Amino acid sequence: FLTFKPSGQRYEKNFSAQCSQAKKSPRLPRQDGYQGRQARVEASSGERPKGIDGVNLQPDGQGSARPSRVSKMTGCKKLPVSHRLVHSHEFDRVFRECQFRVGNSALLFLARPNHQEFNRLGMVVGKKHTPLAVQRNRVKRLIREAFRNNMSCEQTGLDIVVLTRPGIRQVEGLGTLLADSFHRLRCQVAGEAG
Repeated sequence: FLTFKPSGQRYEKNFSAQCSQAKKSPRLPRQDGYQGRQARVEASSGERPKGIDGVNLQPDGQGSARPSRVSKMTGCKKLPVSHRLVHSHEFDRVFRECQFRVGNSALLFLARPNHQEFNRLGMVVGKKHTPLAVQRNRVKRLIREAFRNNMSCEQTGLDIVVLTRPGIRQVEGLGTLLADSFHRLRCQVAGEAG
């Protein structure tokens, strides 16, 4: 605390040492703090520490400081934007120039070559066939997972659009149906190339 003398010079007042010490805040954690809270789990030397829902807490080393999502089901990273059909003109091109077609009562797969070294996925999951958002999100999640497991590592270079049909409501094993449909699409592409 500074005060001024009448001559304009500054000097400090002497306070007792007991008053100047800060009191400990009751909000700061103590060593024996809240016992119900889980201790922080440290990752082993080969792993990155993971937060809630499989989000990496450290950058992936590829120049990106953003955390990368990890799939709970397979441990794969999120499908990158380069492997997705995003714009309407990309979907329109697949609808116009469809060369491969696989369908059943629940799903329709349309595909065309994209002249790139990787496959790209687009999804059309309408409200008419799956009215609840939770159902639509589940269907899209399963389609992405089946694509990741069956088509993402192949170097065929296809743009693939998956459309839902009215029979999607009655399907029990959607995961196996998707895997079978992607397999049929792969066989169709291999038969065309061979």
